[in-house]
Amino acid sequence: MNERPPSGQLLDYRTHALFVAELNRRREELWGTSTERLRRMVARAVEVLEEDLSSADLKLRQQAAVHVLRASGLYGADLEPRGATEPEDVTAGWLTDAKTREMDRMLSNIT
Repeated sequence: MNERPPSGQLLDYRTHALFVAELNRRREELWGTSTERLRRMVARAVEVLEEDLSSADLKLRQQAAVHVLRASGLYGADLEPRGATEPEDVTAGWLTDAKTREMDRMLSNIT
């Protein structure tokens, strides 16, 4: 049943809502299945990394450490401590933040 529309009337099925909705539903279904499989593998992957961190092989330990840092979002992150160290400066920062939030609230009410 390979009937083609008359010449010049080739349909672009991506413009039909029913087709697009069904395609998206199936994509979500497939993605959900894959995501669930990945979730089940995470615990095993973490165990492997944990074992590798204790390896006698320095290169393997370093690679495992980098993977852990990347997965946690810490790899290459700026971890320098921030924030005021004097109580007066902390209070001033809080007041500035409160004023900024209040101004944002007032501006959002205008629009």
